[in-house]
Amino acid sequence: MGHEAITACNGLEALHSLEQNDFDIVITDIIMPNMDGIGLITQICSKYHQMKVIATSGEDRAFTRELKVDCTLLKPFPPAELFAAINRLMGQK
Repeated sequence: MGHEAITACNGLEALHSLEQNDFDIVITDIIMPNMDGIGLITQICSKYHQMKVIATSGEDRAFTRELKVDCTLLKPFPPAELFAAINRLMGQK
């Protein structure tokens, strides 16, 4: 089963997309312009309580465990690792 993705250049664009579309998972980098991943995750937690979140980072970000993050991937990661995380969160094997 395939997945459809919509991209955003920063957290503000991502929030706008969340208001306009229905998503199962948000995949966000931690470091972004205008609104970083922490700000985006905080907004998701307050507005979209059931949203699943995958955070990506170039360094170990232990603090993402304190936020509502379902999975943290350390960059660089192989595409198979991202697909496995998506499938796991979607309840697929």
